[in-house]
Amino acid sequence: ELLNIPILKGPKIIGEPDFCCGEEYYRMGVFDRVKKLSDDMEKRYRKIKPARVIMFCTAGFNMQKNVLPGPFGAKFDFEIISIFDFLLDKLDRGEIEFTRPVGKKIVLQEACHAKVLGNDFMEKPRELLRRAGAEIIEMNPGREKQVCCGAADSIRRCNPMDMWKGAIRQWRQARETGADIYVPYCATCYLVISMASRKYSSGMECKHYLELLDHAAGGSLELQSRKRAEKIKTTTMRSSVGRMISRKRIYPEP
Repeated sequence: ELLNIPILKGPKIIGEPDFCCGEEYYRMGVFDRVKKLSDDMEKRYRKIKPARVIMFCTAGFNMQKNVLPGPFGAKFDFEIISIFDFLLDKLDRGEIEFTRPVGKKIVLQEACHAKVLGNDFMEKPRELLRRAGAEIIEMNPGREKQVCCGAADSIRRCNPMDMWKGAIRQWRQARETGADIYVPYCATCYLVISMASRKYSSGMECKHYLELLDHAAGGSLELQSRKRAEKIKTTTMRSSVGRMISRKRIYPEP
């Protein structure tokens, strides 16, 4: 749905379940797996032979732009840009026109890799949303000091309950800003925040930033995130409940 909106028309969309940059493994320190995925990705790109790759995912952008070419030795001989740069360029060239201003106060959930990339990068989704007629309210703490959406909370114990608790923590902080809409620009953040919205009544809407941009450009995209989020949550809990109550433990070697 997200990739079929008019403002994203033009580039060819590629993506498969196993065509991944390995960010989750990198975050967990499973570097041999990251190296394998990096090598596989390099081989696939050689076959595709792109001149430029527009990264929808902020984590994927940072991984392919900075992380994989570093310690993992990936060689990508093409331009890599973020979707924010792509959209801002289209706006500047008049290929996108915002005719229906958002007209509401929004608070952003910062993507983890955006915080690594720095303030200039974090400003890009804000600029897009301001040009679409939204008023940005900053969370406290915000920007590079903002806490994760909850996804990373589960890594320490591999317990999904930690993720839900982390997401509810973020909902509470978002509500304190007085904003009308809670807006993640990372797809993972969007799913996690949407899952938690089933258990936390905030009185706020949660929308992906592309929903707002599409609306401002005259579109009618409405993601079915709540239904999908509930399905993912139910499946996760069913597959995890046995491990959550198990007394078995795995300890890393010293």
